[in-house]
Amino acid sequence: MRQNRDSRLIALAVCGAIAASASLHPAAASAAPGKRDQAAALRVSIRWLTVYAPRFWVGVEAPGVCVVRAGGERRCPIAIVLKAWVGGTLIDHRCVAKAVLPPRGAKRRATRTSALCTPVAAAAGEG
Repeated sequence: MRQNRDSRLIALAVCGAIAASASLHPAAASAAPGKRDQAAALRVSIRWLTVYAPRFWVGVEAPGVCVVRAGGERRCPIAIVLKAWVGGTLIDHRCVAKAVLPPRGAKRRATRTSALCTPVAAAAGEG
């Protein structure tokens, strides 16, 4: 339990630092909604990563451009990289999903879609 709590604290600290630096950027004033969406999507990615033990973490990718859907919901492409056991060997896997951000003002928490994970070597070979 302690390891899980510590890993969540580390992930939240990283997320907070990234989100804070994004909001301090001079261009943030003109692009505030998009930056806020990407910061929210990054929090979804980090929350997703913390489901796994830290020894399996490789990294979190910056979220892609968020798309507004009917009703104000936004979907942002997200990805994490984890180590997973394959044939007795730990192999890096890139997992992709979409962060689902509720309409502004809604009381729901941001979630994510189901994920598709592929070995990094296979993902790198695709074009």
